[in-house]
Amino acid sequence: VPAVFLHDALTDLALGLGLKNIFQFYIEEMETAHDTVGAFATKNLPMLLDRFSDWNLPAPVVLTHFNKAGYHMNPDRLSCEQAARDHNVHIMAMGTLSSGFLKPDEAYEYLGGVSNIESVVVGVSSPEHARETFEAIRRHLPAASATSGA
Repeated sequence: VPAVFLHDALTDLALGLGLKNIFQFYIEEMETAHDTVGAFATKNLPMLLDRFSDWNLPAPVVLTHFNKAGYHMNPDRLSCEQAARDHNVHIMAMGTLSSGFLKPDEAYEYLGGVSNIESVVVGVSSPEHARETFEAIRRHLPAASATSGA
């Protein structure tokens, strides 16, 4: 397993309370006891990256919402884009189609221009939707499709 994600409820609670030791412990425990990367899901990418920088923690692997519509991106899309641009981070984007609001080609064209998006999590509803989605990922995010086997 390349990475194990700490649930966003735990990540964001520890962030809100300023509990650096939780992040240090998780990173060290995953590495030493499980020989994997301790990764983090969050609903507030800018706060997570600012705290990691302030605390001198290593560049994180992060699962977070990222999409052209700004759906579920906190505090907002522009802040998340800026954070991704300004920090050393490995982002796995989820919610990329904004719960069906965006078409795959539009969604992945946008993500192809965002810094540090290295992979995506997708859900598909039919074989046709799978073809359309994976073709758009191959076209606009070639590095992500190479690592995922899409």
